Amino acid sequence: MDLNCTPCGRADPTAAPAGVSPGMVAASRCIDAAAATAYILGRQCPQGGFSFYRTPQWGVEEPNALDTYAAVAALRLLGVEVPQAQRIGSWLSTLQRDDGSWPSLTVAWACCEALALLGQTPRVDPGGWLRRLWHGRLASIQTTGREWRGTLIDLHRLAQLIQRFAPDAIGQERSRLQHLLDAALADDGAWAAPGADLESSGAAVELAGRAGLTIDHTRLAAWWRRCEDPVLGLRLTPSAWVTSAGALGGGLTVARCLGVPLRYPQAVCRQLHLLQQPSGGFSARHQALVSLWDTWLALCTAACLAPELPAHA
Repeated sequence: MDLNCTPCGRADPTAAPAGVSPGMVAASRCIDAAAATAYILGRQCPQGGFSFYRTPQWGVEEPNALDTYAAVAALRLLGVEVPQAQRIGSWLSTLQRDDGSWPSLTVAWACCEALALLGQTPRVDPGGWLRRLWHGRLASIQTTGREWRGTLIDLHRLAQLIQRFAPDAIGQERSRLQHLLDAALADDGAWAAPGADLESSGAAVELAGRAGLTIDHTRLAAWWRRCEDPVLGLRLTPSAWVTSAGALGGGLTVARCLGVPLRYPQAVCRQLHLLQQPSGGFSARHQALVSLWDTWLALCTAACLAPELPAHA
């Protein structure tokens, strides 16, 4: 089937929230939104951007693009006004080169997504550079003997940028993209080869929805069901006894795109609660290092989880 899904919390980054997201209000039983907000605001550097490792007492005040996107997206999700929006945009613009390129795909994606959330545009139109990168990257990917997780994440990010700045290029490469998605499929019907996990599968499903690719709904849903757990909510893989912010987020993305309900939404809620640390931020796993990226992932998951939770919980 052709799956055209709405990625959880990520479909339209330019849509402005009217106050606090209704999903976040309902999800307040899982997370402390006020503490998360305080943590995020405390990560802003003098240049305007954000850094999860910011430690001004040690003179570390260096923002980075990915943390800045995560912070801006998380604040928007929480319904909090982004402080110094113009300064953030100006700093992000300094990362773009005069020919429209960026140092890396990750920096390009984070800058463009953050600028879109702020209602701003790149300093130089990146369409030509992105088009060349899109065609070149797809032509150069070898389908044998590789670990696919990072490749799927990169392809999804690149597809987001292409859809915004060179949308006709999506259709030009759809058959090649379908071939790569099929090659990345593990034997059990999920992503990514050689061993499927929820986070990789979430990225693959979002890519499929964005590019209009075909996936096997039945096999993926059966695999996803084996990841459900009454304690962890969603395990990273059917055989793993761990979960993470990425696994929970990817799992809910797959569920939403496939239209399958959670059996253990309250267990997912408990896991989100455990991932929030005393600082207010979230870690990838229980008692791991807090980061802005994992905070954003957790908040997205909490908002998407809200409709699954009983009203009396």
